[in-house]
Amino acid sequence: MTITTTKNPFRTSRIKPGTLPYLLPLGQTLESLVERLEGFQWQAQIVGPHGSGKTTLLHDLVPACEARGKQACRIQLRDGTSSLPISRTEINRWSPQTLVVIDGYEQLSRINRWQLQRWVSRSGCGLLATVHRAVRMPVLFRTPVSIESTRRIVAQLLDDNSCISPEDITKAFERCDGNVREVLFSLYDVYFDRMR
Repeated sequence: MTITTTKNPFRTSRIKPGTLPYLLPLGQTLESLVERLEGFQWQAQIVGPHGSGKTTLLHDLVPACEARGKQACRIQLRDGTSSLPISRTEINRWSPQTLVVIDGYEQLSRINRWQLQRWVSRSGCGLLATVHRAVRMPVLFRTPVSIESTRRIVAQLLDDNSCISPEDITKAFERCDGNVREVLFSLYDVYFDRMR
């Protein structure tokens, strides 16, 4: 059997953040997280290691915050970005209805974090950030990584006739040190090799 990359269930278009919903632990809902965030005066952090679903959770959580009347200002920071890539004009528009959402907050330099906190305080807006290690903000959620949750994610992607076994998932999980994003990339190759 020959398979093209467009049929591989682990292709990028199927696993990028926002494509699959974040699988919250039993008993947790997006609504309960929004209520908790509101209890933190709309200022909190999502903490977790690389590839643990922080960005995916943001993709799910932001619309739930917007449904509560917040206007999200989304900022994606990459490695090597130490300052905010937005204009002073945009910052001046922040208000108590604004929720500044920063994915990769730890990329900001210490002085830029301090400046951001001043802008947030002056405008009265909220701040929701993702980080790998906790910073000086309330923790809204920690993105746990486990083999069980990884298997649940993989199950969402596969059909019943999959050539990916539980052992394949376990091996990839161990090889990738629990980085779920890397596990999915690894399973792309396994699937491709077996379906050739």
